[in-house]
Amino acid sequence: MRATSSRRRNCRTAPSARACTSSARLRGYTDEMRKYAYGKIWNAEAYNACTNMPRFGHGGILTEQQVKDVVALLMDPDSPVNK
Repeated sequence: MRATSSRRRNCRTAPSARACTSSARLRGYTDEMRKYAYGKIWNAEAYNACTNMPRFGHGGILTEQQVKDVVALLMDPDSPVNK
């Protein structure tokens, strides 16, 4: 039998693991929304320990500038992701 990490076992039982989040929460123009989007992309586990989303910045997948560029793309009303 394969051992299950305590993190994954806890995620299956945690009520927040069943909660659905919407990408629409990322769209906005306030500083608060930009900070949320940046933080979520930089280290998604800080917002939801059970997420499957990679920690792009914290994990070294993207640089700080690249994360800023992604946030700018998400926040730009003329961006294809907002059409």
